[in-house]
Amino acid sequence: MKKLNTLFSFMAIVLVISATTATAMDLGTLFQAHAQRKAYNEDVTIENIDGQSHVDITTTNGSITVQGDINGQSTVRLMAQNGTITIAGNVDGASQVVLFADGGIVINGRVMSDGTVVRYKAPSIKIYGGTVGKATVVRINKNTKPASTSTN
Repeated sequence: MKKLNTLFSFMAIVLVISATTATAMDLGTLFQAHAQRKAYNEDVTIENIDGQSHVDITTTNGSITVQGDINGQSTVRLMAQNGTITIAGNVDGASQVVLFADGGIVINGRVMSDGTVVRYKAPSIKIYGGTVGKATVVRINKNTKPASTSTN
C-alpha cells in the first residue's frame, strides 16, 4: 500500500509540473546575435544586447525587460503588443533601437553617445538618466504602424 501511495504521489507531482505553463521567456545575453527574430506569447527577459547584434523580438501577451544595456552598435526592435518595455541600463554605443509598446516604456539608465537613436511608439516614455551628447530620442508619428502589428 505504501508503494501504491508513493506512486500516486509521484504521478500527481508529474501531472502538476506538466500542467504548469511558462509565464516568462529568459533569452539571456544576446551578443553578436545576428538575425535574431522571434515572436513570443509571454513576458520576455533579456540580460544585455551587445556586439553589433541584430535583434527583433515581439511578444503578443507580455512585457519585455532588458535587465542591462543595449550597446555596441546593435540594431534592436522590441515590440510588446499588450505590455510594457523596460530597459534597466543604458542605450549606448551608436545603437539603433525601435520600441513599440501598448503600455509605457521605461529606460532607467541613459540614452547616450553620438549616433545612438531610440525611436518609439507608446503612450509614454520615461528616461530616468536623460539623453546625453548627440543621442536622439524620437517619437514615431501616431499614424505610423509597424509592419508586423495586427490591425485591431
